[in-house]
Amino acid sequence: MKKIALNALISVAGSSIISTICMMSAAGAWAATAPEPQPGGIGIQIELTPAGSFVIDKALDGSPAQKAGLQAGDLIESVQTSAVATLVSLQGKNLEQAVDLIRGPVGVEETLMIKRGPNEFTVSAKREPVSS
Repeated sequence: MKKIALNALISVAGSSIISTICMMSAAGAWAATAPEPQPGGIGIQIELTPAGSFVIDKALDGSPAQKAGLQAGDLIESVQTSAVATLVSLQGKNLEQAVDLIRGPVGVEETLMIKRGPNEFTVSAKREPVSS
């Protein structure tokens, strides 16, 4: 049976923790894996309506969403991050899929297509650290 050694190095840089995982292969060579990106979001709670729309239940106090002007009752029609070239419609998505599109690595700016009453507009917000 081959054994693999695991060595985790953790360093503190400012208020964030950066970790690097190094693994020794059976051949004795070390390989580093990239640290997992810190999970981030824009600070909203959303609900899936019976009609299949995603509505903002709450924009958390001091969150990127609140600073960008998002409000309870706003409908989120689509999402775009710097990793995706076009807006991705939330039509037909379940709640987990919508949350996966909105959450992601800290520091990534995302744009949401919002419908508020008869008005449609886009809002951009940069993801900040969130707890699971």
